[in-house]
Amino acid sequence: MLYHLKYVVYEDKKLAAQELFKNMTQEERDAEFPEGVTKIARVHNSASGYGYVIVDAESHEKLHGFMMSWAPMCTFPQVEAMIDDEDLLKVL
Repeated sequence: MLYHLKYVVYEDKKLAAQELFKNMTQEERDAEFPEGVTKIARVHNSASGYGYVIVDAESHEKLHGFMMSWAPMCTFPQVEAMIDDEDLLKVL
């Protein structure tokens, strides 16, 4: 299932989160998504401390595992289930 998430970095964690992300290797960035969660896209508004992630998750539990890994640094105030064109055509 596709999900669209908004993340907001805690104001007092913004610099630490940016430093952590900046120093992660590509392998570490890939590994932050657990088995069963595939990143489709991630975009950032770094100056304001928020961004958006689109993932394909096998289950709610897998999705929450990803979100909990970032819980010390940010919150996810918006989590929406989404569908692509192909699935939308099935329900229209």
